[in-house]
Amino acid sequence: MKNIVWMALALMVLTTACKKNSPVEELGKSNGQYRPELRVSLSTRTLKVGDTVNVTSTTWERSDQIAKVEYLHKLYENFGIYLELQTTKLETWSATAPKMVVTDTIANGAWKTFPENGKSLNSYYVTASNAYVLAAVYKQFIATGGKYKMEGADLLNALPNEAYNNLLSQLAYVITVAEFSTFFPAAPEECFTKTGATRTGISDIGKAYLRDNLSRALFVQKGFKTFKKQGLLHASVTSKVTSTSGAVAQVTNEFEATY
Repeated sequence: MKNIVWMALALMVLTTACKKNSPVEELGKSNGQYRPELRVSLSTRTLKVGDTVNVTSTTWERSDQIAKVEYLHKLYENFGIYLELQTTKLETWSATAPKMVVTDTIANGAWKTFPENGKSLNSYYVTASNAYVLAAVYKQFIATGGKYKMEGADLLNALPNEAYNNLLSQLAYVITVAEFSTFFPAAPEECFTKTGATRTGISDIGKAYLRDNLSRALFVQKGFKTFKKQGLLHASVTSKVTSTSGAVAQVTNEFEATY
């Protein structure tokens, strides 16, 4: 009887040890269906603003049932302001310790879809790879206006109130007497620090006066030499493969650069 039990146990161990998982089964399932396999290669992983990158997706599926391949991206920027008056210069952006940050989403969606118009997905099948190989050039890594224009009065007028007030608070500490007087020629004497009869700086009263009275309209009317974005551009570039059953596989690569 003992011999029979030991033989049964040995047979169970042998059966378990000999069982192999199919590589296809290891691909995982989504909505009860096998996901496509996906590999993505890039021509570079380091971009400067304005650079392009070649994105190549290699994909296959157990039943060769690929419906489409999409290249998606979310392009956004975190920016501050570079402001230049006649002599005063002010930068609110810093990569490590920014004094003011506004986020602007420039684009969020598909920038390339396969198969292209008039083509079958089979047009992209590569026999040597035993897979579909789909290449595209990502050219959208460009600092451009989304909700906020890149520079000028349009940018100034579109800034959120919190950001604009932050900007004025910083400007109050660096503006010269001459530039302050250009904005406010009738400002009371309490707005200035003095040495004798000479105005030498802006007093705390003057700083508060600027924050309370420098409207956007007055800013534009009196003029500035430069008012532009300065910050960090970020792109999430995604390769997304969808099978005919609706199962999805995707890979995302991130890029960022200052401008």
